[in-house]
Amino acid sequence: MKRVGIIGLLGCAIYCLFASSIVYANNVQVSNVRLVGSSIPGSMLVKFTLSQDNPFTPSTGVDPQYDNNSYSDYIWVFVKYAVLKADGTVDETIGYKHAFLDGSPSGGTNYSSSTGEGVAQDHKGAFIKASNAGIAPGKEFYFYWRYGPDGVKNTDKVKIRVCAIEMVKIPQGNYWYGVGNPSVEGNSTTNYNPDNQVIPYQSSQTGYEIKNASSVSSGAAAGWPNGYNSFYLMKYEISQGAYADFLNMLSTTDATNRFYVGKDYEYAITLTSSNPYGQRYAAVVRPRVCNDLSWNDDMAYASWAGLRPMTEMEFEKAARGTSTGPNAKAPFPWGYTYPDQVDNPLYTPGGYCYPYDAYEYYTNLNDQGNNVEGQDGPTNVGLYTSGDITRTAAQTGVSPYGVADLAGNLWEQVINCSSKNTPLNGDGKIYTDYTSLGWPNASTTGMGLRGGGWAHGTWNLLISNRNVALSIWGASRVSYFGFRCARTP
Repeated sequence: MKRVGIIGLLGCAIYCLFASSIVYANNVQVSNVRLVGSSIPGSMLVKFTLSQDNPFTPSTGVDPQYDNNSYSDYIWVFVKYAVLKADGTVDETIGYKHAFLDGSPSGGTNYSSSTGEGVAQDHKGAFIKASNAGIAPGKEFYFYWRYGPDGVKNTDKVKIRVCAIEMVKIPQGNYWYGVGNPSVEGNSTTNYNPDNQVIPYQSSQTGYEIKNASSVSSGAAAGWPNGYNSFYLMKYEISQGAYADFLNMLSTTDATNRFYVGKDYEYAITLTSSNPYGQRYAAVVRPRVCNDLSWNDDMAYASWAGLRPMTEMEFEKAARGTSTGPNAKAPFPWGYTYPDQVDNPLYTPGGYCYPYDAYEYYTNLNDQGNNVEGQDGPTNVGLYTSGDITRTAAQTGVSPYGVADLAGNLWEQVINCSSKNTPLNGDGKIYTDYTSLGWPNASTTGMGLRGGGWAHGTWNLLISNRNVALSIWGASRVSYFGFRCARTP
């Protein structure tokens, strides 16, 4: 049988962190991408090599209590394809589409191999345990691309891209929510309306309830992610390199809508319209965190990648850890140290030019520079784990699960507790309205901000601070707004 014609196979490590002497896992790489014939009609094998530096292991985890099979770092891998026109180019009005993946053809499990977690039930991608991929040169993996269900014909010629995003699996379990923040109590923007300090848990009968609280959920759909159940979360916020890769795979119209043309406070994604399709957008500094993202930009990226926005309760779980851990009621992801109340000098990180500066330890917060362009702005993703200077484990600023930059650098845009709908995982497509996925639109009250940013003080960085959990800037691009995606297993 004649198979799909293939040209231009590409690897796409869409979320990479490049640095030396890294303490924590980083630098996912995809290489040697190719399509191989299959005995199954309407499908081909997608083979590729995958690696990641410094994957989490029981001997290198952030805290011993979290070193178990339920807590680890994973790589979310998905495939994008484009059917080529007669002249061999990608149709710019369509761009790349999301591929339907499958695992073992023998039936039963959807695992691509004996390692990792394998292909997701919705066929939008697969989770591979980072330690199974290992460091460079890495290991080979494969999926079955069911191009038949995707509407691709045997006679079509295509380009494919294998994309990889670093994530952490947050395990199921109790945690403290709302610790040390009076704004939670009685706040109308939380459908849980809990007492100030509560432990969320799951009830199989009534959805989610609150243990040790005076009230239970009010109107939230069963399955609303309150942080109790396990979920996956991006280890870092979206980088400018990752976002530029995203833009280069969209249709021309979608890319135009999702591109910010400004150049301020370390944002530096460029557009060269004369370049061929797929090479027009570029990040001047690929690992620089991507600021100036609106809620609409966030939703587009999350859905396109087969992920979803996290909720503010998941933000607290990822930042604080278990209800019995050493950080159970800590005000910051790294613990109890206030970064502006200890010896924490300013410095100019590698890759930056003076007078830009940031604090040496914990996180990037307001340096009293009064938001001066060229002097202030966000850092590279995971700067405090990069080993550019000597830091203690706490001074890297990571959470007990190894998630970086949950406090400071950029505000996290999240679904807040006024949203009643259970957010679904994205389906690989871009929409103008995401309510079909249970995601709030920018014009509604269902989204907000958590965690503080480079332009804000320590009080804003508190894990439980909900001062702007009900954001009114949903459609705006702001120099201290960022985003990271989650996914329901």
